[in-house]
Amino acid sequence: MASFFNRAQEMALAILFPAVRDSLRLNYLSLGILESIRILLQAAGAPLWKLIADRGNRKWVLAAFAGFWGIWTVGCGLAGDFRQLLIARTIACLGFGCFIPLTISLVKDAFDDKQSERVLLVLDVGGILGMVVAAIVLAELLNITAIGWRYGFVILGSLSILVSGGALAILVENPRRQVDEENPAAKTPGRLPNWLKDQFTSLAEILKRPIVWLHAFQGSLVTITVNTLIIFSVTWLVDVKHLSQIDAPFVFAAMLVSMAVGGQIGGWLAGLAETRWPKIGRIAATQAAMLLALPVIYYLVLKANALPIIMLAAIFVAFFINWNRHCLQQPQLEALLRPALQNKATFWIELVQAVVSAAAIVAFSHYADNRNLTALMRILVIDVWAAALVITSAYYLIFPLEMRRK
Repeated sequence: MASFFNRAQEMALAILFPAVRDSLRLNYLSLGILESIRILLQAAGAPLWKLIADRGNRKWVLAAFAGFWGIWTVGCGLAGDFRQLLIARTIACLGFGCFIPLTISLVKDAFDDKQSERVLLVLDVGGILGMVVAAIVLAELLNITAIGWRYGFVILGSLSILVSGGALAILVENPRRQVDEENPAAKTPGRLPNWLKDQFTSLAEILKRPIVWLHAFQGSLVTITVNTLIIFSVTWLVDVKHLSQIDAPFVFAAMLVSMAVGGQIGGWLAGLAETRWPKIGRIAATQAAMLLALPVIYYLVLKANALPIIMLAAIFVAFFINWNRHCLQQPQLEALLRPALQNKATFWIELVQAVVSAAAIVAFSHYADNRNLTALMRILVIDVWAAALVITSAYYLIFPLEMRRK
Protein backbone atom coordinates (compact mmCIF):
# COMPACT_ATOMS: atom_id res chain seq x y z
CA MET A 1 0.00 0.00 0.00
CA ALA A 2 2.86 2.39 0.76
CA SER A 3 4.32 1.82 -2.72
CA PHE A 4 0.86 2.29 -4.23
CA PHE A 5 0.24 5.67 -2.59
CA ASN A 6 3.84 6.87 -2.89
CA ARG A 7 3.84 6.54 -6.69
CA ALA A 8 0.27 7.81 -6.99
CA GLN A 9 1.22 11.01 -5.17
CA GLU A 10 4.32 11.43 -7.35
CA MET A 11 2.25 11.37 -10.54
CA ALA A 12 -0.74 13.34 -9.26
CA LEU A 13 0.49 16.79 -10.35
CA ALA A 14 1.34 15.71 -13.90
CA ILE A 15 -2.10 14.07 -14.21
CA LEU A 16 -4.06 16.97 -12.74
CA PHE A 17 -2.07 19.90 -14.07
CA PRO A 18 -4.49 21.09 -16.81
CA ALA A 19 -7.18 21.53 -14.15
CA VAL A 20 -4.73 23.00 -11.61
CA ARG A 21 -3.47 25.46 -14.23
CA ASP A 22 -6.96 26.63 -15.14
CA SER A 23 -7.88 27.06 -11.48
CA LEU A 24 -4.72 28.83 -10.29
CA ARG A 25 -3.86 30.57 -13.61
CA LEU A 26 -0.50 28.87 -14.04
CA ASN A 27 1.61 28.23 -17.15
CA TYR A 28 3.93 25.57 -18.56
CA LEU A 29 6.88 27.04 -16.66
CA SER A 30 4.99 26.44 -13.41
CA LEU A 31 4.71 22.74 -14.19
CA GLY A 32 8.34 22.60 -15.30
CA ILE A 33 9.54 24.16 -12.03
CA LEU A 34 7.35 22.00 -9.80
CA GLU A 35 8.32 18.72 -11.43
CA SER A 36 12.00 19.64 -11.82
CA ILE A 37 12.16 20.15 -8.07
CA ARG A 38 10.82 16.61 -7.61
CA ILE A 39 13.43 15.20 -10.00
CA LEU A 40 16.28 17.01 -8.25
CA LEU A 41 15.21 16.19 -4.71
CA GLN A 42 14.81 12.51 -5.48
CA ALA A 43 18.25 12.29 -7.12
CA ALA A 44 20.16 14.43 -4.61
CA GLY A 45 18.51 12.84 -1.56
CA ALA A 46 19.61 9.28 -2.36
CA PRO A 47 22.75 9.29 -0.13
CA LEU A 48 20.82 10.74 2.81
CA TRP A 49 18.14 8.07 2.62
CA LYS A 50 20.84 5.41 2.28
CA LEU A 51 22.51 6.78 5.41
CA ILE A 52 19.20 6.62 7.28
CA ALA A 53 18.63 3.10 5.95
CA ASP A 54 22.03 2.06 7.30
CA ARG A 55 21.83 3.86 10.65
CA GLY A 56 18.31 5.02 11.54
CA ASN A 57 15.06 3.32 12.50
CA ARG A 58 13.82 2.44 9.04
CA LYS A 59 10.29 1.52 10.09
CA TRP A 60 9.50 4.90 11.64
CA VAL A 61 11.24 6.89 8.93
CA LEU A 62 9.19 5.02 6.31
CA ALA A 63 5.98 5.53 8.27
CA ALA A 64 6.73 9.24 8.66
CA PHE A 65 7.90 10.10 5.15
CA ALA A 66 6.06 7.56 2.99
CA GLY A 67 2.84 7.71 5.01
CA PHE A 68 2.17 10.55 7.42
CA TRP A 69 4.09 12.92 5.11
CA GLY A 70 0.94 12.77 2.95
CA ILE A 71 -0.21 15.83 4.89
CA TRP A 72 1.76 17.89 2.36
CA THR A 73 -0.12 16.29 -0.54
CA VAL A 74 -3.28 17.40 1.23
CA GLY A 75 -1.70 20.85 1.34
CA CYS A 76 -1.33 20.81 -2.45
CA GLY A 77 -5.09 20.41 -2.72
CA LEU A 78 -5.66 23.42 -0.45
CA ALA A 79 -3.21 25.74 -2.25
CA GLY A 80 -4.65 29.07 -3.33
CA ASP A 81 -1.83 30.21 -5.61
CA PHE A 82 1.45 29.08 -7.17
CA ARG A 83 3.57 30.05 -4.16
CA GLN A 84 1.50 27.93 -1.78
CA LEU A 85 1.47 25.04 -4.24
CA LEU A 86 5.24 25.33 -4.68
CA ILE A 87 5.86 25.16 -0.92
CA ALA A 88 3.50 22.24 -0.31
CA ARG A 89 4.69 20.25 -3.31
CA THR A 90 8.39 20.81 -2.56
CA ILE A 91 7.99 19.56 1.02
CA ALA A 92 5.89 16.64 -0.23
CA CYS A 93 8.66 15.71 -2.69
CA LEU A 94 11.14 15.36 0.17
CA GLY A 95 9.27 12.23 1.23
CA PHE A 96 8.85 10.61 -2.19
CA GLY A 97 12.51 9.61 -2.47
CA CYS A 98 12.64 7.69 0.80
CA PHE A 99 10.54 4.70 -0.17
CA ILE A 100 12.85 2.78 -2.50
CA PRO A 101 16.16 2.88 -0.53
CA LEU A 102 14.53 2.26 2.84
CA THR A 103 12.31 -0.52 1.54
CA ILE A 104 15.20 -2.25 -0.24
CA SER A 105 17.18 -2.11 3.00
CA LEU A 106 14.30 -3.60 5.01
CA VAL A 107 13.51 -6.31 2.47
CA LYS A 108 17.13 -7.44 2.09
CA ASP A 109 17.49 -7.78 5.85
CA ALA A 110 14.16 -9.61 6.24
CA PHE A 111 14.39 -12.08 3.34
CA ASP A 112 16.98 -14.12 1.49
CA ASP A 113 18.07 -13.10 -2.03
CA LYS A 114 15.40 -15.04 -3.94
CA GLN A 115 12.58 -13.89 -1.68
CA SER A 116 13.88 -10.32 -1.80
CA GLU A 117 13.65 -10.27 -5.59
CA ARG A 118 10.03 -11.45 -5.46
CA VAL A 119 9.05 -8.96 -2.76
CA LEU A 120 10.68 -6.07 -4.61
CA LEU A 121 8.90 -7.13 -7.81
CA VAL A 122 5.58 -7.07 -5.93
CA LEU A 123 6.39 -3.58 -4.66
CA ASP A 124 7.20 -2.47 -8.22
CA VAL A 125 3.87 -3.79 -9.42
CA GLY A 126 2.14 -2.02 -6.53
CA GLY A 127 3.78 1.25 -7.52
CA ILE A 128 2.74 0.87 -11.15
CA LEU A 129 -0.78 0.01 -10.06
CA GLY A 130 -0.80 3.13 -7.89
CA MET A 131 0.09 5.35 -10.84
CA VAL A 132 -2.48 3.73 -13.11
CA VAL A 133 -5.31 3.82 -10.56
CA ALA A 134 -4.42 7.42 -9.72
CA ALA A 135 -4.70 8.40 -13.39
CA ILE A 136 -8.11 6.74 -13.73
CA VAL A 137 -9.60 7.88 -10.43
CA LEU A 138 -8.29 11.43 -10.68
CA ALA A 139 -9.73 11.69 -14.19
CA GLU A 140 -13.13 10.67 -12.84
CA LEU A 141 -12.92 13.29 -10.09
CA LEU A 142 -12.33 15.94 -12.76
CA ASN A 143 -15.48 14.70 -14.48
CA ILE A 144 -17.53 15.27 -11.33
CA THR A 145 -16.55 18.81 -10.40
CA ALA A 146 -14.35 21.69 -11.55
CA ILE A 147 -12.39 21.50 -8.30
CA GLY A 148 -11.97 17.74 -8.57
CA TRP A 149 -8.21 18.25 -8.61
CA ARG A 150 -8.41 19.56 -5.03
CA TYR A 151 -10.36 16.49 -3.95
CA GLY A 152 -7.75 14.35 -5.71
CA PHE A 153 -4.81 15.71 -3.72
CA VAL A 154 -6.76 15.69 -0.46
CA ILE A 155 -7.99 12.12 -0.91
CA LEU A 156 -4.56 10.81 -1.94
CA GLY A 157 -2.82 12.54 0.96
CA SER A 158 -5.43 11.47 3.49
CA LEU A 159 -5.34 7.84 2.38
CA SER A 160 -1.55 7.90 2.52
CA ILE A 161 -1.71 9.10 6.13
CA LEU A 162 -4.41 6.66 7.22
CA VAL A 163 -3.59 3.55 5.22
CA SER A 164 0.07 3.77 4.26
CA GLY A 165 1.42 5.53 7.37
CA GLY A 166 -0.81 3.60 9.74
CA ALA A 167 -0.04 0.23 8.19
CA LEU A 168 3.71 0.87 8.19
CA ALA A 169 3.64 1.99 11.82
CA ILE A 170 1.55 -0.96 13.03
CA LEU A 171 2.46 -3.90 10.80
CA VAL A 172 6.07 -3.42 9.68
CA GLU A 173 8.92 -4.65 11.84
CA ASN A 174 12.46 -3.30 11.73
CA PRO A 175 14.50 -6.47 11.13
CA ARG A 176 17.96 -6.94 12.50
CA ARG A 177 20.54 -5.54 10.09
CA GLN A 178 22.73 -8.02 8.26
CA VAL A 179 26.45 -7.32 8.31
CA ASP A 180 27.96 -6.07 5.06
CA GLU A 181 30.83 -8.51 4.45
CA GLU A 182 32.75 -6.04 2.32
CA ASN A 183 32.41 -3.23 4.86
CA PRO A 184 31.39 -4.61 8.27
CA ALA A 185 31.35 -1.15 9.88
CA ALA A 186 28.77 0.18 7.43
CA LYS A 187 25.77 -1.17 9.33
CA THR A 188 26.97 -1.27 12.89
CA PRO A 189 25.99 1.32 15.51
CA GLY A 190 28.50 4.03 16.23
CA ARG A 191 29.55 7.48 15.13
CA LEU A 192 27.69 8.63 12.05
CA PRO A 193 29.98 9.06 9.04
CA ASN A 194 30.04 12.22 7.06
CA TRP A 195 27.75 10.94 4.32
CA LEU A 196 28.51 13.83 2.00
CA LYS A 197 32.24 13.24 2.30
CA ASP A 198 31.63 9.55 1.69
CA GLN A 199 30.02 10.32 -1.65
CA PHE A 200 33.20 12.09 -2.76
CA THR A 201 35.38 9.17 -1.70
CA SER A 202 36.74 7.43 -4.79
CA LEU A 203 35.17 10.10 -7.05
CA ALA A 204 38.52 10.63 -8.77
CA GLU A 205 38.66 6.90 -9.54
CA ILE A 206 35.11 6.94 -10.88
CA LEU A 207 35.76 9.93 -13.13
CA LYS A 208 38.74 8.18 -14.73
CA ARG A 209 36.35 5.73 -16.37
CA PRO A 210 35.19 6.91 -19.84
CA ILE A 211 32.07 4.75 -19.50
CA VAL A 212 30.91 6.92 -16.59
CA TRP A 213 31.19 10.09 -18.67
CA LEU A 214 29.38 8.44 -21.56
CA HIS A 215 26.54 7.23 -19.32
CA ALA A 216 26.23 10.70 -17.82
CA PHE A 217 26.05 12.36 -21.26
CA GLN A 218 23.98 9.85 -23.22
CA GLY A 219 21.80 9.08 -20.19
CA SER A 220 21.07 12.77 -19.68
CA LEU A 221 19.59 12.98 -23.18
CA VAL A 222 17.48 9.87 -22.62
CA THR A 223 16.35 11.16 -19.21
CA ILE A 224 15.28 14.48 -20.73
CA THR A 225 12.98 12.66 -23.14
CA VAL A 226 11.59 10.26 -20.54
CA ASN A 227 10.91 13.02 -18.00
CA THR A 228 9.39 15.31 -20.62
CA LEU A 229 6.93 12.60 -21.64
CA ILE A 230 6.02 11.81 -18.03
CA ILE A 231 5.65 15.45 -16.98
CA PHE A 232 3.95 16.96 -20.01
CA SER A 233 2.00 14.08 -21.62
CA VAL A 234 -1.39 14.83 -20.05
CA THR A 235 -1.11 18.60 -20.55
CA TRP A 236 0.12 18.11 -24.13
CA LEU A 237 -2.72 15.70 -24.93
CA VAL A 238 -5.23 18.25 -23.63
CA ASP A 239 -3.72 21.40 -25.14
CA VAL A 240 -2.35 20.12 -28.46
CA LYS A 241 -4.22 16.91 -29.28
CA HIS A 242 -7.46 18.33 -27.85
CA LEU A 243 -8.33 15.31 -25.73
CA SER A 244 -10.56 15.93 -22.76
CA GLN A 245 -9.13 16.12 -19.26
CA ILE A 246 -10.89 12.79 -18.72
CA ASP A 247 -9.44 10.93 -21.74
CA ALA A 248 -5.87 12.21 -21.47
CA PRO A 249 -5.11 10.47 -18.12
CA PHE A 250 -6.29 7.15 -19.59
CA VAL A 251 -3.71 7.46 -22.38
CA PHE A 252 -1.12 8.37 -19.75
CA ALA A 253 -2.05 5.32 -17.65
CA ALA A 254 -1.61 3.06 -20.70
CA MET A 255 1.82 4.63 -21.28
CA LEU A 256 2.89 3.94 -17.70
CA VAL A 257 1.91 0.28 -17.93
CA SER A 258 3.67 -0.11 -21.28
CA MET A 259 6.78 1.62 -19.92
CA ALA A 260 6.97 -0.75 -16.96
CA VAL A 261 6.36 -3.88 -19.04
CA GLY A 262 8.76 -2.72 -21.74
CA GLY A 263 11.55 -2.12 -19.22
CA GLN A 264 11.24 -5.67 -17.88
CA ILE A 265 11.01 -7.32 -21.30
CA GLY A 266 13.82 -5.13 -22.59
CA GLY A 267 16.07 -6.25 -19.76
CA TRP A 268 15.36 -9.89 -20.59
CA LEU A 269 15.95 -9.42 -24.33
CA ALA A 270 19.14 -7.45 -23.73
CA GLY A 271 20.36 -10.28 -21.49
CA LEU A 272 19.76 -12.77 -24.31
CA ALA A 273 21.61 -10.51 -26.74
CA GLU A 274 24.52 -10.26 -24.32
CA THR A 275 24.71 -14.06 -24.13
CA ARG A 276 25.00 -14.23 -27.92
CA TRP A 277 27.27 -11.17 -28.37
CA PRO A 278 28.95 -10.46 -25.00
CA LYS A 279 30.64 -7.20 -25.97
CA ILE A 280 27.92 -5.49 -28.00
CA GLY A 281 24.68 -7.39 -27.35
CA ARG A 282 23.20 -4.97 -24.82
CA ILE A 283 24.28 -1.95 -26.81
CA ALA A 284 22.70 -3.29 -30.01
CA ALA A 285 19.44 -4.22 -28.23
CA THR A 286 19.16 -0.78 -26.63
CA GLN A 287 19.99 1.08 -29.84
CA ALA A 288 17.53 -1.05 -31.82
CA ALA A 289 14.80 -0.15 -29.32
CA MET A 290 15.65 3.54 -29.64
CA LEU A 291 15.63 3.28 -33.42
CA LEU A 292 12.24 1.54 -33.46
CA ALA A 293 10.78 4.22 -31.20
CA LEU A 294 12.07 7.25 -33.12
CA PRO A 295 9.71 7.29 -36.15
CA VAL A 296 6.71 6.56 -33.93
CA ILE A 297 7.75 9.38 -31.57
CA TYR A 298 7.85 11.69 -34.59
CA TYR A 299 4.43 10.53 -35.74
CA LEU A 300 2.92 10.75 -32.25
CA VAL A 301 4.17 14.29 -31.60
CA LEU A 302 3.55 15.85 -35.00
CA LYS A 303 0.97 13.79 -36.89
CA ALA A 304 -1.35 11.64 -34.76
CA ASN A 305 -4.72 13.22 -33.95
CA ALA A 306 -7.37 10.52 -33.51
CA LEU A 307 -7.62 9.05 -30.01
CA PRO A 308 -7.15 5.36 -31.04
CA ILE A 309 -4.03 6.22 -33.06
CA ILE A 310 -2.65 8.39 -30.27
CA MET A 311 -3.24 5.58 -27.77
CA LEU A 312 -1.50 2.94 -29.92
CA ALA A 313 1.45 5.18 -30.76
CA ALA A 314 1.88 6.24 -27.13
CA ILE A 315 1.86 2.61 -25.93
CA PHE A 316 4.42 1.65 -28.59
CA VAL A 317 6.76 4.53 -27.71
CA ALA A 318 6.44 3.95 -23.96
CA PHE A 319 7.35 0.27 -24.39
CA PHE A 320 10.83 1.19 -25.68
CA ILE A 321 11.44 4.48 -23.90
CA ASN A 322 12.84 3.05 -20.66
CA TRP A 323 15.21 0.38 -21.99
CA ASN A 324 18.34 2.47 -21.57
CA ARG A 325 18.69 2.23 -17.79
CA HIS A 326 17.58 -1.40 -17.38
CA CYS A 327 19.38 -2.78 -20.45
CA LEU A 328 22.53 -0.68 -20.67
CA GLN A 329 23.51 1.67 -17.86
CA GLN A 330 22.93 -0.50 -14.80
CA PRO A 331 24.31 -3.79 -16.24
CA GLN A 332 27.42 -2.11 -17.66
CA LEU A 333 28.29 -0.44 -14.37
CA GLU A 334 27.85 -3.78 -12.59
CA ALA A 335 30.11 -5.47 -15.14
CA LEU A 336 32.87 -2.86 -15.06
CA LEU A 337 33.06 -1.46 -11.52
CA ARG A 338 33.82 -3.16 -8.25
CA PRO A 339 30.79 -3.29 -5.90
CA ALA A 340 32.06 -0.52 -3.63
CA LEU A 341 32.08 1.90 -6.58
CA GLN A 342 28.83 0.88 -8.28
CA ASN A 343 26.45 2.74 -5.96
CA LYS A 344 28.62 5.86 -5.90
CA ALA A 345 28.98 5.91 -9.68
CA THR A 346 25.24 5.39 -10.08
CA PHE A 347 24.53 8.28 -7.69
CA TRP A 348 26.78 10.73 -9.55
CA ILE A 349 25.55 9.66 -12.98
CA GLU A 350 21.90 9.93 -11.97
CA LEU A 351 22.51 13.26 -10.24
CA VAL A 352 24.03 14.69 -13.43
CA GLN A 353 21.15 13.28 -15.45
CA ALA A 354 18.63 14.84 -13.05
CA VAL A 355 20.32 18.26 -13.09
CA VAL A 356 20.60 18.35 -16.88
CA SER A 357 17.04 17.07 -17.30
CA ALA A 358 15.60 19.59 -14.82
CA ALA A 359 17.49 22.50 -16.41
CA ALA A 360 16.30 21.54 -19.90
CA ILE A 361 12.69 21.13 -18.77
CA VAL A 362 12.61 24.49 -16.97
CA ALA A 363 14.29 26.31 -19.89
CA PHE A 364 12.03 24.82 -22.54
CA SER A 365 8.91 25.22 -20.39
CA HIS A 366 9.54 28.96 -20.58
CA TYR A 367 10.16 28.54 -24.33
CA ALA A 368 6.81 26.74 -24.65
CA ASP A 369 5.04 29.62 -22.90
CA ASN A 370 6.48 31.97 -25.51
CA ARG A 371 5.88 29.61 -28.45
CA ASN A 372 3.74 26.52 -27.88
CA LEU A 373 3.92 23.09 -26.29
CA THR A 374 4.53 21.37 -29.63
CA ALA A 375 7.82 23.29 -29.92
CA LEU A 376 8.90 21.90 -26.55
CA MET A 377 7.91 18.34 -27.48
CA ARG A 378 9.64 18.58 -30.87
CA ILE A 379 12.98 19.54 -29.27
CA LEU A 380 12.99 17.61 -25.98
CA VAL A 381 11.31 14.46 -27.27
CA ILE A 382 12.12 14.09 -30.98
CA ASP A 383 15.44 15.94 -31.39
CA VAL A 384 16.96 14.95 -28.06
CA TRP A 385 15.96 11.29 -28.54
CA ALA A 386 17.55 11.29 -32.00
CA ALA A 387 20.75 12.76 -30.54
CA ALA A 388 20.80 10.07 -27.82
CA LEU A 389 20.35 7.39 -30.50
CA VAL A 390 23.41 8.63 -32.41
CA ILE A 391 25.57 8.97 -29.27
CA THR A 392 24.70 5.41 -28.22
CA SER A 393 27.02 4.27 -31.03
CA ALA A 394 29.97 5.42 -28.88
CA TYR A 395 29.34 2.45 -26.56
CA TYR A 396 30.54 0.07 -29.30
CA LEU A 397 34.00 1.60 -28.89
CA ILE A 398 34.08 2.50 -25.19
CA PHE A 399 32.60 -0.64 -23.59
CA PRO A 400 34.98 -3.21 -25.19
CA LEU A 401 37.94 -0.96 -24.25
CA GLU A 402 36.70 -0.79 -20.68
CA MET A 403 36.23 -4.56 -20.54
CA ARG A 404 39.84 -5.09 -21.60
CA ARG A 405 40.99 -2.60 -18.99
CA LYS A 406 39.00 -4.27 -16.20
